[in-house]
Amino acid sequence: MDGIWNLRSHPTRVRDYQDYPAWRRLTKAYIGEIAAQTGSHVIVPMTVLNPAYAAEMFTPLRTSPGLVHLALHADPKELGARIDASEEFPGDEASSEAVRAYRRRRAPEYAAAAAAWMHADGHVIDTSALPADAVLQTALTHLSPAHLTTADGVRP
Repeated sequence: MDGIWNLRSHPTRVRDYQDYPAWRRLTKAYIGEIAAQTGSHVIVPMTVLNPAYAAEMFTPLRTSPGLVHLALHADPKELGARIDASEEFPGDEASSEAVRAYRRRRAPEYAAAAAAWMHADGHVIDTSALPADAVLQTALTHLSPAHLTTADGVRP
C-alpha cells in the first residue's frame, strides 16, 4: 500500500491520538457545531486524561447553553473486568488483546486523573454496578429537558 500515509509509522507519531493538537481542535469544533445546529445536548463518551487537554477542549464548550460534564466512573476491579471482557476485533484475538493491554496500561493514569481533577470537574456517575441502559438513564436525568432531542429530532 505504497503512498498511503500512516501516522503509526510517521516520525511525528505520538503515544496517544489525543496528543495531536488537530484531534483536539476538530473534536471541540465538531461538538460545538452539533450542539449549535441541534440546540440540544451532545453526548460524547470520551475520557480525556490530560487536564490541559480537557481545559483546552471543555472551556470553550462551556459557553454552549446546556453544557453538562458527566464523568462516568467504574471502580478499579470493575474496570479491569470490563477491559478483560472486551473484544474490539471479533475473530482477531491478537488485535483485541493489544487493545486490552493498552487499556490496562492506561488504567492507573485514569485512577490518578480521577483522584486529582477529573471527578471534581464533572458530575460523577458510578457505573460500577450499572448496566449500560441504566447508565444512560442516569446521565439523562442530569440533562435539562428543554435541551433533550431524540435522534429523529423529536423533543420528549
